Amino acid sequence: MIGYFNNLPNESHLSPAVIHLVYHYIITSIHYTLLMELQRSNRRELERTSLGCGYLKDMEMKEAEEKEG
Repeated sequence: MIGYFNNLPNESHLSPAVIHLVYHYIITSIHYTLLMELQRSNRRELERTSLGCGYLKDMEMKEAEEKEG
């Protein structure tokens, strides 16, 4: 992938630094999206199990306390 950046035509108006930043932004966005989806699926799985019920209530209480505090 790095070799591609070195072979850009001379008339390109994007510097390698800008391309690098865009590349990292895209990768970070994908990573964040995957993490959020994993968190949602984990929450759904916890909701299905009786063991997870107490955990979810505790987490909701902690989130409410943080918002108030």
